[in-house]
Amino acid sequence: MELYYTPKTNIENNIIKITGEEFHHIKNVMRHKVGDIIYITDGEGNEYKAEIEKITKTLIQAKVLNSSLGLREPKAKVTLAQCLIKGNRMDIAIEKATELGTYAILPVVSSRTIARLTENKKKHFRNIMISAMKSSTRTYLPKLYDEIAYQELLTTADNYDLALLGWEAETKLHLTEINFNNINTVLLIIGPEGGFTDDEIALANSKNITLFSLGPRRLRAETAAISALSIILAKMNEI
Repeated sequence: MELYYTPKTNIENNIIKITGEEFHHIKNVMRHKVGDIIYITDGEGNEYKAEIEKITKTLIQAKVLNSSLGLREPKAKVTLAQCLIKGNRMDIAIEKATELGTYAILPVVSSRTIARLTENKKKHFRNIMISAMKSSTRTYLPKLYDEIAYQELLTTADNYDLALLGWEAETKLHLTEINFNNINTVLLIIGPEGGFTDDEIALANSKNITLFSLGPRRLRAETAAISALSIILAKMNEI
């Protein structure tokens, strides 16, 4: 199934208006015509089955035939707090986290973080998330927050049922050993290229954040994020 995206502001009185890149893709790439049935999400959990009524040079108008809420979306809300990483590695982490079913992405700045979140990067990341949402046929576009300092992030840990931090030096607790029964909201913290400092780990311990291991091999930051998110969602019966 091909799934298209348009903001909810473009949907009113059961009429959907599609412009921009999605208009081009539907009209010129997929070559849909008036009368064709298409599926659209607003990124807020809604999926619309709609019939194309009109195609102009810049706009597609479709009539909603029916709609559904929350299709293929995990009930568990896992927020990925990923320390910003360089180059396209952050792109990979964001893309795969969106595909897997993350609820939100928090870009984090820690002591060893080199990259920073600019407005252009934020727009770039959001475009990646929209593409990943569509390709995985999700109906919810994860929230992408502004960057947050590591110390400030830890003060939000109590807002979640469970707060987790991946640490390569952890030897006592593997992520697969954690009990996720009756857990609905999770904060997953993944470090930058150089990992967390001893002081940052001590601070996490003082906030009762659970440190976990992903095994004996050291993983790149984006690999750790994808692996941890996959395990968590599987443990919560969401994969």
